[in-house]
Amino acid sequence: MSKKSFAQKAKELLRMHPAERMDKFDKIKAYWLGEIQLTDDELEQLRKYKIAFGIYVNDNSRHTAITTMANELAISESQCYAILRDAIKLYGDALKFDKLGERMASREHYLRIAKLAEEQKEYEVAVKARVHADKLLSLFEPDEQKIPVSVLFPATTIIFSSEEEVLKENQTEDIDFELENE
Repeated sequence: MSKKSFAQKAKELLRMHPAERMDKFDKIKAYWLGEIQLTDDELEQLRKYKIAFGIYVNDNSRHTAITTMANELAISESQCYAILRDAIKLYGDALKFDKLGERMASREHYLRIAKLAEEQKEYEVAVKARVHADKLLSLFEPDEQKIPVSVLFPATTIIFSSEEEVLKENQTEDIDFELENE
């Protein structure tokens, strides 16, 4: 049995249909964009991800979500944990899935509280919940890192005088920029 070279393996991969080269998350994203169709098993898995993330958003606790999923879907808690982990990865940022996924789940929870408070005419609670939700998206923070003025313009002594002796005493050397860089 001979080993395949890298070039042979690469050619085989390139001959594969693009959907066959995708991981499960790429397939789901392509499905959402209308680029491919999912198999029945993949659609069932997507349904489980939606259920898992929905329960997680509403309960705002991994443990409660896993227990609820195990009861509703009649599967083991270890399977529920894997499904919830993948759901957070899918609905959050792929590179920062835990933190962003949990932040979005918490945000949805606060928005739900705000909506319920508005329905009960508890406007003060609704505003506070909305503020908490917006803070999770960093809406109140500046978009750019600002450089402190003290770094750009360090404190210097400025002497206002027209007396020749004072000016000569505090004279600085002017440096011509072009001469220095030649």
